[in-house]
Amino acid sequence: IMLPTEQKPNPYLDQWLEFKYFFVRKLILAKYSYAFVAMPGGFGTLDELFEVITLIQTGKMKSFPVVLMGADYW
Repeated sequence: IMLPTEQKPNPYLDQWLEFKYFFVRKLILAKYSYAFVAMPGGFGTLDELFEVITLIQTGKMKSFPVVLMGADYW
């Protein structure tokens, strides 16, 4: 999402997308993913992880791999 203190894009990216609303970012993340890899993070990471898991569990989204890195963290 567009924030005033957001970091600059990585110069090695092929494509950079910016979103005005957080909901749209999560929707695009889930819609175009082939797998979901979650690294240890904060509340935003948990929010996105539970969003994807809920969509898969309720059958609203096709099942795909969900990988959680860092066994001690989770």
